Amino acid sequence: MGLFSRGIKDELHRLREENDELKNTLHAFVQRHSSLNDIERKIAEAEKEFEELTKRNEELSSLVEALNNELESKNKSLENLKAELTELEEKRIVYEQETSETVPQYPAESEELLKKKEEELEELNRKYEELNEAYLKLESEFVELQNRASDSMNGEDVPAELKESYSAIEKRIEELKEEETRKKKQLARLEEQISLSEEIKTNLEKSLSVILNQLHEKEQVYSEFLFNRDEILEEIRKNKNLLDELNLSIESENKKLNEIKEEISARENDRQNLINEINKLENVKRQLQEGILQLKKENEALFEVIGKQKKSLEEYEKKKFELEEHALNVENKVSQTLSRFNEELNSLKQEILDKEKEISAKEKLLLEKKSTIAEFDGAVKVLEKEKQILEESNRALRNEEYELNDKLNAIKSEYSEIKNRIESLKSETLVLEEQKKSVEKEIKNLLKQSSQEYSSLDETKYRLSQDLNEARTKLIELENRYEQLKNDYKKLKQEASDIELKKEEYTARISELIALEKSLKTRISEFEKQLDNTSD
Repeated sequence: MGLFSRGIKDELHRLREENDELKNTLHAFVQRHSSLNDIERKIAEAEKEFEELTKRNEELSSLVEALNNELESKNKSLENLKAELTELEEKRIVYEQETSETVPQYPAESEELLKKKEEELEELNRKYEELNEAYLKLESEFVELQNRASDSMNGEDVPAELKESYSAIEKRIEELKEEETRKKKQLARLEEQISLSEEIKTNLEKSLSVILNQLHEKEQVYSEFLFNRDEILEEIRKNKNLLDELNLSIESENKKLNEIKEEISARENDRQNLINEINKLENVKRQLQEGILQLKKENEALFEVIGKQKKSLEEYEKKKFELEEHALNVENKVSQTLSRFNEELNSLKQEILDKEKEISAKEKLLLEKKSTIAEFDGAVKVLEKEKQILEESNRALRNEEYELNDKLNAIKSEYSEIKNRIESLKSETLVLEEQKKSVEKEIKNLLKQSSQEYSSLDETKYRLSQDLNEARTKLIELENRYEQLKNDYKKLKQEASDIELKKEEYTARISELIALEKSLKTRISEFEKQLDNTSD
């Protein structure tokens, strides 16, 4: 009995030890089961983090897509606007080249047309200001886009955070795998230990199968997580590339906007230069009108001088006829004693007749000069209607005007000399009248005084011939000067007609530029509407 009871005690002691071991094993199993629950909870949290990262990535993708669409629309609009601006710049360059090659001498338009041109310039100024405002608005919008892009680029920290979270999750999964391997080893040991208890073994097998299924599901979740993680990383990389492209495009558009600003400033400078040139042309026009009025006054004075000269020539002709009659009377009275004196008088008469022919020819020339002066008046009227001139032709015209003034001054001086000659002729005719009276008084002493009268008549004849020769040369010089003036004014008329043609060409080009500006204004308004729609 003592031996049996001792063996039973040993067996019970062994069973108790095994039971304690089983209890410890079950306690460890329960602890491991709780650790598995912790692992499941951590995996659920990781899945939530993954979903949040996915949502954030989708939001970033949608934001990048919206920014790309908006940037593409802005780029298209800016390209269209740049094309229109380049077209307008080419038109302006062509217009400046043509205006620099075909510079008119002076303005060929009336005051009303000049006012219209000034109004058109004011309209161009207003349109340029509107363009400048549109460009400033575009610049502000691009700055806003750039700020939005910079805000979106703050999401570049997301891939680092994702990588950190992914690395943490991977570490956790590695730890779970290590724990799984340890648990498998422990379960293998438990299976060896609980081989005596089939019920415990079956329970352990069931729990183990459940754990294995859970681990298999977790592995599937982990594989899906890795797959989704790679896709998210690829999408993030693509989005980062898109953001880089967006930044580059924004920088290029900023450069384009700066270029457009420079073009606008250049246009403003061109407009100001055009206004300054118009003001200069107005001053030149006033100077030309004053010069033309001065020329008209001088021509009128010249006509008066010519009329006075003609009257003096008529008086001289009358006195000549009187002298001729007196000479004939003297010849009849002293025909026998003064044959030689009669011959001299006949020769003087012939010379006087020649002088009459010359005077009639000079009268014809004066009539021609009158017609030339009438043509000159017509040319002056045409010149009064013309406005548009440029600097080079203006200088040439000023030089010609100075030359004409010099010529007119020379003509005035010549006419003053001729007038002095006429006065001297008048004085000589007075002397001749006195001589005539002396001849009438001393007709009784004709034989004694015939030689003296002959000598005095010879001297007067010589003086008259000299004066007539000088007058002839002066008239020839005047004729040459009038021909030169006529040619000069013909040239001026030709230049005026050329300027009129150039003015018509410039008017057509200005109308083309105005039409182009109107179309550009409509396109800018459409572009502003598109911008308003996009901003809404």
